[in-house]
Amino acid sequence: MAVDLMRLRQLVQKAVRDLDFHTHRALDELCPRLALPPLPPDGSKRQRLEACLASLADEDLARTAQLFLGEERVSLSLVDRFALEDALAEAGPVVEIPGKLRREIAEALDLETLVYRADRFERLLGRVFGRDQWVILLRSLIQIIAPRRWRPAR
Repeated sequence: MAVDLMRLRQLVQKAVRDLDFHTHRALDELCPRLALPPLPPDGSKRQRLEACLASLADEDLARTAQLFLGEERVSLSLVDRFALEDALAEAGPVVEIPGKLRREIAEALDLETLVYRADRFERLLGRVFGRDQWVILLRSLIQIIAPRRWRPAR
């Protein structure tokens, strides 16, 4: 958990430092919306943001990160956005889903509705998981959903 919190802090720090393109007045309005500590009245934008980061408590990191993701006046690159989302997920609670429930969900899925073209689906799995990994993943999916008798598109 400490490593996840450290990673989350690094990502929030980067996002806060990237706010320095805003004016001083815009920062004064934006920081409370992001649940950031009050900015000191004096100093450069960089100094004010650094002071704000220094007073940001660990217990406020997740809320601030979540607000960054939802704030339209904050521009995060896709890489930074995905990293922040991943760090939030890792720092949050783990939800255990029992195998029986996973099987029941898999049985309830109608794959004909979800997958129209099996060949395209397999190519996608190959690109995402690698050539060897998608075969393993597909076989495990088929074993879970065996009663559904998944048929490839004709």
